[in-house]
Amino acid sequence: TRKGGRPVNEDAWGEAHEGGIQCVVVADGLGGHNGGSLASRAAVDAVIDGFRSEPAFTEEALAALVAAANRAVMARAETDPLLVHMSTTIAILLVKGRSAMWATVGDTRIYLFEDNEIAEVTVDQSLAFNDFLSGAIEYDDIRRSEKQNLLTNALGAVFTEAERRAPVRVQSDAAFLICTDGFWEYVSEPEMEAALKAAGTTHDWLSTMLSIREAAAPEHSDNYTAAAVMI
Repeated sequence: TRKGGRPVNEDAWGEAHEGGIQCVVVADGLGGHNGGSLASRAAVDAVIDGFRSEPAFTEEALAALVAAANRAVMARAETDPLLVHMSTTIAILLVKGRSAMWATVGDTRIYLFEDNEIAEVTVDQSLAFNDFLSGAIEYDDIRRSEKQNLLTNALGAVFTEAERRAPVRVQSDAAFLICTDGFWEYVSEPEMEAALKAAGTTHDWLSTMLSIREAAAPEHSDNYTAAAVMI
């Protein structure tokens, strides 16, 4: 996680293992007066604290973690009138053995790779993604759209419902990438796949993609965060 070309890093992330379950969470905060960094950190802390207190690999538990994160953001916003509009994306991945489930709000993505290729990717809750769904733009054009950072859902006062994936059994070579838009905007899906194919560890994979991202991003680019999990 890095601040990119911005003065403050408004991304946050967390990870925990409990009861044979791994929980990884990434968030990208929005809001002036440092509200974004406070929102993302409040959401991540709420997820990790909730998971550690009641680790469970169920759809109900995942929904509860999303709800806890939203409550934490709302509670933090109520402490200062300047924070009333703060919000954050969130992506939560739960892995138990070779089974996984996840939930996302906003445009922080979770990619599932099998056989070194993308098998699934989460839906962006954004105006750019809506343009893709309507056929107005191609999928790769989402990262270049002027509407790319205009979200239709985020934790906070505007939260509606998370996108959730029911538990899925993955292959023994499966890998996950959880990343904010400041990362996936500058690393294409073919580049993600090629980097994974050449990597032996999560560190190798992230390092290769980091080099790609830093070479492609302009000077004043957004904060970026990426977490990798290999089964």
